[in-house]
Amino acid sequence: MKILDIYIKWNNNKQSIQIPILPESFEIEGTNNNTTVTVHGLGDINLKGKRGLYSLSFESFFPKYALYCQRGSHHDPYTYYVKKLKALYENNTTVHVIITETDINGYFTVESFDYGHDDNPFKLTYSGKKLEDKVMETVYDSPSFEGSVSMGRSPGYEVGENSTALGLKVAATGYASHAEGVGSKAAGEYSHAEGDNSKAEAHSAHAEGTGCKAGGVASHAEGSSCTASGIASHAEGTSCTASGNRSHAEGNVCKATGEHSHAEGDNTVAAGECSHVQGRYNVEDTDNKYAHIVGGGTWVDRKNIHTVDWDGNRSLKTRSL
Repeated sequence: MKILDIYIKWNNNKQSIQIPILPESFEIEGTNNNTTVTVHGLGDINLKGKRGLYSLSFESFFPKYALYCQRGSHHDPYTYYVKKLKALYENNTTVHVIITETDINGYFTVESFDYGHDDNPFKLTYSGKKLEDKVMETVYDSPSFEGSVSMGRSPGYEVGENSTALGLKVAATGYASHAEGVGSKAAGEYSHAEGDNSKAEAHSAHAEGTGCKAGGVASHAEGSSCTASGIASHAEGTSCTASGNRSHAEGNVCKATGEHSHAEGDNTVAAGECSHVQGRYNVEDTDNKYAHIVGGGTWVDRKNIHTVDWDGNRSLKTRSL
């Protein structure tokens, strides 16, 4: 007949005790978290929940003398067994319980630990209950949250309903908004701000990068110090501005101020409605004369080297070789 051994281990199995006197019996108890509800016309209905935690209970005694020790080495009941088990109980330490020759090999916490003397002066009786520990599984497998989530949310700001704020001094004040990074703020409903001090201030706006600002509804600003203030506008690159509705500015210090306009390159300006400007340092079209402009100037002398007006007339500046 095989004899059982009971081990209680902790600290990544680096520390352990072996139960010296096997209990006459032990009990494993499990429950399901089901709920009974009463439905009119149907009566009681069982709503199935997930499995509850298993509990393990047993009782025995610690022998005062080695003569009575059945398993493992003999130790003093108080200074060894009681001291260690009380510490595990009081610190709510997760322990690894193994009962050989059985299927019990899992992680538990010590829910209760009772001890005392009976009529026999040669033994110290005890009983204990251990509850299955599933914390690690819950945290790392599929975490689920309801409401707003805050990790590094900046104090003093309203917490948006169903918002998420992650990082350092971030604020998500809009409904279902999301802010992450450092100093980023998502104020619009369904807005998203990420990076370093980016701001998404309008409904469904998205700002990402360093110091970017998305102020128009459904706008997007990304890069460094870019601003998208027009409705559905997009600014990307360095210090670009898309202020016209549905405009797009990309590159370095480009501006798209006309509706549906597009400015790209270096220091270009697309002021005309539906206009397209590329190159560098063009002359701003304040009269909405051109559909397309190619700039070829410098920061001290803006000029256009190619233009196409709305009648299809083309102007191309050339130079002799």
